[in-house]
Amino acid sequence: MAALAARGGPVPEPITGSWEIAGWSGAPWSLTGHAAGTPLQTSSRQWAANGVGAFVELLRSVPVTGFGPIGEAGEKLAGTASDPQAGLLAWMDGDPFWPFDGIGLRDHPALIDRPSLARELESQVARIKHVALAGPVALIHADLHEENILEDGRRLTFIDFGEAFIGSADWEQATFAYFMGWELADQAIGILGLDRGRSAVLGLSFGVHRWRQDRRLGLNEDAYNESFLRSTLGRLAAPPISGRPARR
Repeated sequence: MAALAARGGPVPEPITGSWEIAGWSGAPWSLTGHAAGTPLQTSSRQWAANGVGAFVELLRSVPVTGFGPIGEAGEKLAGTASDPQAGLLAWMDGDPFWPFDGIGLRDHPALIDRPSLARELESQVARIKHVALAGPVALIHADLHEENILEDGRRLTFIDFGEAFIGSADWEQATFAYFMGWELADQAIGILGLDRGRSAVLGLSFGVHRWRQDRRLGLNEDAYNESFLRSTLGRLAAPPISGRPARR
């Protein structure tokens, strides 16, 4: 947040935190200035898309090195891992994360009863790994949904960086689409000229992770999770979009 605030970003400005306590070994925390506003309303999504896109552009302007959760802040924000796969597993903090954990989908609590869907997903493993482990990296918020986007009039503030990490730049659109839908993700983040296939294959990985998490938490979100994965597979099967969408 300090790196973003220094660039004029729409984030709460840190006042103090665990990084200022010598030898701190507990969970990281920060005390910030007040963030005005209320969670983004569904009716505000369309006008807010430009602001989300500008924020993602700002995230990508922050110099980074390494992969995974952020461990140090110097001239560049540094991830705790030296390679992208280790960074993703560190981001998950011990939770299974297909297809990077070597487990596969054989024990997934929802997909075990949906073998045809599991086979379709497994057919994308090579593409998922290629996008996630190669190519440009960036600072990823990874948790952009209504509760973490505050609106105050027409001003947006972005909060809750507890899931932030350094990884493939395509993760942001993939995670945003899971929370807010592909249509809005295209309008807000696809506008930055990303290949829709790259973000879609990462959406499969994130969707599988969230479905497993929902099952573990006892949440009945099967319909939503299955719909997201199937629509994302459909997105991969659709013809590519040529050109760059115009900013509204």
